[in-house]
Amino acid sequence: IEKSKTVNEFTFDKNYNLLYNDTKINGVEISKIAKQIYISPISKDSKYVICFTYGEFILEYNQPRFFLCNLETLTSNTISLKTSPMLWLSWSPNLTNVLIGGYYEADMGLYNIKINPYGLKELEFDVDIKKDINNSSLEETSYDLNNIKWISENYVNIVVNINCNPYSADNCGNEERKVILRSYTFTYDVVNNKIIKKVLNN
Repeated sequence: IEKSKTVNEFTFDKNYNLLYNDTKINGVEISKIAKQIYISPISKDSKYVICFTYGEFILEYNQPRFFLCNLETLTSNTISLKTSPMLWLSWSPNLTNVLIGGYYEADMGLYNIKINPYGLKELEFDVDIKKDINNSSLEETSYDLNNIKWISENYVNIVVNINCNPYSADNCGNEERKVILRSYTFTYDVVNNKIIKKVLNN
């Protein structure tokens, strides 16, 4: 949404506020250098939306610019993510959780947000990353976000791919980086924040 514009009942006004149906959503802080903001698809119960408000990613890396907004109370919780402007999300079937993904140059970040009571957890997967003698990662992880599948209200299957890390591995150019060295499917319990199953894909 560009400044002073309205899209799907959401308005980014000239005073750097986020409005929903012309009423301000409290708690959303928009950078005074932001020219546009991003709004996620609304949850299926029409109650929640996520707002992303970076004005300049490099300058604002340490500032929380993600907000989980309750459209019934018109209030928000700050999502303290140090991640990039690329936003991906998937609401759980029973709408108790939402997964968010972000990416900036290297490893992707994937986060599980519990909606009520509010909580946030970065997902971590044991994928046996190879490192050099200086403990620098020679490989990086990425998530197949197009194929994340909820298999129950609380369990989700997540494909984690491993490729070479262009920032530390030799002979890892743009084409080499596209090669998947190995791939895993993890079954993750979003309620208890734990891995249920790990499978090495063919």
